[in-house]
Amino acid sequence: MKQKIMIERSEGACGSGDTAFVARGLDDDVAVCIYDEEHGIGAMVRAALPDERRCALDNAAPYTYAREGVQKAIAEMEKLGADISDMHAFLIGGALGKLCRKNGWDVGKRTLERAKKELIKRGIHISGQYTGGSRRRSVEFDLNTGGLHLVLL
Repeated sequence: MKQKIMIERSEGACGSGDTAFVARGLDDDVAVCIYDEEHGIGAMVRAALPDERRCALDNAAPYTYAREGVQKAIAEMEKLGADISDMHAFLIGGALGKLCRKNGWDVGKRTLERAKKELIKRGIHISGQYTGGSRRRSVEFDLNTGGLHLVLL
């Protein structure tokens, strides 16, 4: 039976086998799903902000920032035997949330761009993205297949 692991804002996880990572209600946060199909290893990062250097928070969780979260996920995947040359990624979320619409901020877009920049820098192909707009999303990432199940809310 498949184990489903909930990934909340500013969290991340890495694993393999009969596991699925689930992120519900993505708004302006971004889920970065990285998969090594050759080794069957995957990770999900649910980043809330783009970059620690630009928006540092005291006591922030390790996956709060897109840049640092992607770096940590790749390192954790490599510890499990993944090869960065076999990795590809999907990006989900980054919608223009209610607070952002009201105040003219677009944190989701900035977080998305920082995640993309870090993946490209590391040579990881972005296989798809379901991002932007104003609708929230939920995603389930199956580590057996690398498949995604996406629901618009």
